Amino acid sequence: MNETAAESGAISACNVCGTPAAPDFGMKTRIACYNCDAQDRHRCLKDAMDNGGLADAMALPGKTVLVCHLIKPELRLFAEAERLVNFNVRPLPGLELVMDIQEMSQIASGTVDGLIGIHVLNHVRDEARALSEVRRVLKAGGFFLSTVGYDAALPTQDITDQSRDYGAEALEKYAVGTYRKYNPDAYMAMLRAVMPSQPYLGRDPMTGIWQQSFLSRKP
Repeated sequence: MNETAAESGAISACNVCGTPAAPDFGMKTRIACYNCDAQDRHRCLKDAMDNGGLADAMALPGKTVLVCHLIKPELRLFAEAERLVNFNVRPLPGLELVMDIQEMSQIASGTVDGLIGIHVLNHVRDEARALSEVRRVLKAGGFFLSTVGYDAALPTQDITDQSRDYGAEALEKYAVGTYRKYNPDAYMAMLRAVMPSQPYLGRDPMTGIWQQSFLSRKP
């Protein structure tokens, strides 16, 4: 699945914003669109929404959706929602709520249409607690959309250097770090132990990489 763009016949344009790739595309550590900052995870998610039935399954129009650390490409991806509520445990600019996905006491039980966490659960210390809170705040029928860093060839791995992506201060003050890389089957099993869940496969048109996004729904 991790074939190169040339091998897969990928095109050099971002499917999130339509911008052609910059000349140095593929030479950067994070392969991001220079216009909208979409990374491969976002472009795979966009493909799953457009061509894999994920957008219909979420049915965003008319819904208020919590998004953990809402960033530029996600504003485009989820623009059909009536309202996107940006929250994070760190006091970052542009937040509506400062709260931890592992402890969302500011949100009453059964009141949320949807919650989105793009590459979030691999960066929280207690994933089970986070999922329990997600289920608690969702309405019956509400959805949880998630992506995580994963490697299908390996079991879920604990990361030794937990400060590698966000730094020592974020880890010490807010417990935001890089704790694990999942096996996708194990991640799906963890989700399904909490709520009915299914994967949606999408392809990044700029690199040819395929990745899964995961949609869970509270019964």
